[in-house]
Amino acid sequence: MSDEMKDKVEGVVGKGRKFADIAMKKASELASTVSSKAEVAYSSAKKRIEIEKIQSQIAKLYRDLGKAVYESQKGAEETDYEPIIVEIDKLIAELDSVDTEEEADAEVIDDAIDELIQAETDAEDAGESNCV
Repeated sequence: MSDEMKDKVEGVVGKGRKFADIAMKKASELASTVSSKAEVAYSSAKKRIEIEKIQSQIAKLYRDLGKAVYESQKGAEETDYEPIIVEIDKLIAELDSVDTEEEADAEVIDDAIDELIQAETDAEDAGESNCV
């Protein structure tokens, strides 16, 4: 094989190795990103469950408050609404806090999806430019 041919082969092999190294590095970065974002997604799912639980508790307290008001208006008994109202206010504040945290997690997840799409686009572009 001529020296010129050897140089061409070595050049192609070198480009192939460089492409493989870049691909491995990007795959490793992507796996790390996916892993950390999966933790955020899990946390977000747990917060969604907690939000549903708090909303259910608030709905039950509203029913209890409505029943207490109804009974009071019927004259059946004198009812102190204050403990129910205090509990509702406490749960609403807790709900707002958890909801804010979940929204932040959702934003991180959206950003991660955008990063993955960009990484895929970059990989496709790199594959096309290295194949030429």
